[in-house]
Amino acid sequence: MPTTKIYLEDIEEIIPINEFLEKAPYIGVEVEETGEDYIRLEYTPNRPDYGFYTGILKSLEGLLEKKTGLIKYTASEPSDNQYGIHVEQEAINIRPVIMGFLVEDLSLTDRIIEYLINFQEDLHNGLGRNRRKASIGIHDADKIRFPIYYRAVDSEYSFIPLDEDREMSIKEIITKTEKGQKYGGLVVGQTYTVLEDSTGNTLSLPPIINSRLTQVTENTNRLFIDITGTDEGVVTDIANLLASALQDIGGRVTRIPSIYPEGVRYKAPTLTYTEINVSIEYIHYIIGLEIGQGEIIRSLERMRYRAESRDGSIRVTIPPYRIDILHPIDIVEDVAIGMGLWRLAPSMDKMYFSMGSLMEETIFKEKLAEILVGMGLLEVVNLTLISDETQRTVLGEDVESVRVEKSKTPRDTLRTSLIPGLLETLRLNNTSEHPIKMFEIGTVVRIENGAPVERDMLGIILSDYSVNYGDGKAVIDTLLDLLGIRGKVRYGEPKRYCRYMLRGRAGALIAKDGEVGIISEIHPEILTKMGIEFPAVVAELDIHSLIKLYQDRQ
Repeated sequence: MPTTKIYLEDIEEIIPINEFLEKAPYIGVEVEETGEDYIRLEYTPNRPDYGFYTGILKSLEGLLEKKTGLIKYTASEPSDNQYGIHVEQEAINIRPVIMGFLVEDLSLTDRIIEYLINFQEDLHNGLGRNRRKASIGIHDADKIRFPIYYRAVDSEYSFIPLDEDREMSIKEIITKTEKGQKYGGLVVGQTYTVLEDSTGNTLSLPPIINSRLTQVTENTNRLFIDITGTDEGVVTDIANLLASALQDIGGRVTRIPSIYPEGVRYKAPTLTYTEINVSIEYIHYIIGLEIGQGEIIRSLERMRYRAESRDGSIRVTIPPYRIDILHPIDIVEDVAIGMGLWRLAPSMDKMYFSMGSLMEETIFKEKLAEILVGMGLLEVVNLTLISDETQRTVLGEDVESVRVEKSKTPRDTLRTSLIPGLLETLRLNNTSEHPIKMFEIGTVVRIENGAPVERDMLGIILSDYSVNYGDGKAVIDTLLDLLGIRGKVRYGEPKRYCRYMLRGRAGALIAKDGEVGIISEIHPEILTKMGIEFPAVVAELDIHSLIKLYQDRQ
């Protein structure tokens, strides 16, 4: 879970500390550490706006009805056409998306700069996926002469990087600085992107490090912010989050156009307000209370939305920093939070019991998860849909699967195994600290006797510098031991080798009724195709078969 630090003085301007500590958990924030003049808070990762202190404070202001309703965020167009980011084709081939904007009329203090840098790093680590999808440069705009140029250079290009006192080549930065060693691997090849102003001064080497020239201090009152990346949606979301946060502290935002070879492609931030309709009946059904229309609207206004009734529905206007709102269920959750969860008393008027195999299966899955978490594995949940190309790359061309007709995304196939999705998740965490140990409990859809059949599976993946079959077998053996069924399972030859399996380093888990799972090191060829940098071993077990063994263990 991400954390953020807020100074007590900033909290006390809005709400007494005792009340803050009492009510903060109701908006998804928990106290992790209390210092002499600050509190460190752990916040829910689906609210990245909480990474900046105003995100938490404006939520609590609304919940406690100190300030309610929608906050208006705006951005102006530049008054001078010199303001622009000119993008060269060679840079597009390396890191294709760049957006930028100005923030003026700021009164920065050391404390605000600390908040901003911490927010920047939270966005890097979360939405930016360790700078792989997006990275942020924050600059003193008064030290820049517009327009700006985004171009490609080789490793001999040099400038004075942040926190250094001499000019260094990119080759030196990559090998000798902390940031270079950590993020230099994000750039493939020997060509890098840089931002320069109209005088040729270097602003940054994204996604690695800024130039010392544009370092922000408490004397800065104009910021230029650039966001570069590989994912347009993520870069846009980060621009909107930063622009909203800086307007919360009085900043005035100006969009800077990104001028590509074919013309202007982006103007950031968009600060777009979206609308969603949620039926009152649906709200009642999900929450389980017959809430009046007026109370629903007041609850949403406490959550900093605009809400209006429309023919049995509530039309909700969503501010640009609420990038977590994807579905009406998200609005219903905020209705409940806005009512004040502490005001809701539990009721025992009706009780429902789930009996039989469904309950047994649910309890067993929870037991599996509890054991694996206790062994230090992290649970992940991947989408049931996967791209057909990825699935065939991992499993083989002969895999039979159910395809989605007219899919709107590359994910056009129901997964037949958890392993391709686990490998995708591993690839996205290449730069995370190793070892990586993950598991997933989920449903796959396989073609059996010409018809699709759903199966619940357990998938496990381990990755480290020297992980092997024995490491995976140790995890499986411990799991089977704790379930009391190790003696009912033996290891043998798999009935079928998938493309990802490494012969001589793969096996099947076999019970009296047949194969219940597989375990294998991942073939180096598949690791290379998937873009995974370290060895990995996987296992996949049929949960129904494990339940049967568990029931018969006496």
